[in-house]
Amino acid sequence: MCHVRWTGIADYREQVKECERACAEIGRDPATLRRTWFGGCLCAPTQAALKALNINNITPDRGFVGTPAQVIEQMSPFIELGVDYFMLGMGGFPNLAPLQTLIDEVIPILNR
Repeated sequence: MCHVRWTGIADYREQVKECERACAEIGRDPATLRRTWFGGCLCAPTQAALKALNINNITPDRGFVGTPAQVIEQMSPFIELGVDYFMLGMGGFPNLAPLQTLIDEVIPILNR
């Protein structure tokens, strides 16, 4: 398993290169590694709702922050690089609206 935390896509691309180099060095197929990502996520239907929820100033360079379309755009490159398991710390708790937005509007698109 190759697990990263709170890593933006630019850093993750570099980590993938290093992982693939290390796999080549020991003769392991990098496709045999499960790739996972852990970090924060804050998803809201509008920019105004997002701004009101983002009290910890989570930024897209280390987490997923935005409207459903923006979160999909932020997560997609990770999926393209092999991440198939995301562990998300959802912002906004105890308000469950961000989680419900993610469930209703992001996950179905990413699961296609």
